[in-house]
Amino acid sequence: MAALAVYRQGEVHRLQGRFARAEQAYRDARAGGYEPQPGLALLRYDPGDLLRLNQNIKPRAASDVGAIA
Repeated sequence: MAALAVYRQGEVHRLQGRFARAEQAYRDARAGGYEPQPGLALLRYDPGDLLRLNQNIKPRAASDVGAIA
């Protein structure tokens, strides 16, 4: 239960822009037995990467839909 509380503290830190504290809280949560997801993934998320990912997925998804139909 304590690891969940530490994870939630990490979420607050992340949302308030205190990224180093958030990462440490997520690490502490993991050490305490709580998997810090999706918070840790969101902390490491780069909007530019998501845009590139989205641009690459759309054409692929369209071609997959055509292949299924």
